[in-house]
Amino acid sequence: MFKSPGHIALSIGSLDIHYYGIIMAISILAGIFCILIIRSKYYKNISPDIIYDLSFQLIIFGILGARLYYVLLDWKYFTNNIPEIFAIWHGGLSIQGAIFGGLIGGFLFVKKHHLNFFELADLYSFGLILGQSIGRWGNFFNSEAFGLPTNLPWKLFIPFSLRPFEYRDYEYFHPAFLYESILNFVILLVLIKILTSRKKLKSG
Repeated sequence: MFKSPGHIALSIGSLDIHYYGIIMAISILAGIFCILIIRSKYYKNISPDIIYDLSFQLIIFGILGARLYYVLLDWKYFTNNIPEIFAIWHGGLSIQGAIFGGLIGGFLFVKKHHLNFFELADLYSFGLILGQSIGRWGNFFNSEAFGLPTNLPWKLFIPFSLRPFEYRDYEYFHPAFLYESILNFVILLVLIKILTSRKKLKSG
């Protein structure tokens, strides 16, 4: 059985450090580290400086896109709770929005520096899927991204206040975040297998 310890990992005075933010930071750093490792062996023509500069821009555009997408999905709620739009530590970063924002940021970067968009997109796919695999654990600490009720051994306990109305009498649910985390890691292994099984890959 899974049960979240809560949102807050550490409090320093009036400052609360949230598990969600910690997980997001770890996922981003792990993704960049993965990209640098893949680059060093299979994309040696790309300078590490390009990775650092591009990654910084992708983080900014990715976070903006992730939050904007999430807010738009529940626009009625956020129009009545304006401060919550900026409270990303409460959860609410959409991977679809992050990818869309990242694509825009990446396109602007490669156009400015005259780089190969598809080659960089290939390289960054490794870091993206690893980051998503790790990042899904942020949903665990926020008790979100769960499925239907279940009594399986790996069931996830959801507090009453966070349960869907129609399932308020159920305590345990499928840990959908865990399923996606595992499947994302499998995708990473498949991508690595594809990369290492061929001598030359066409960009894109």
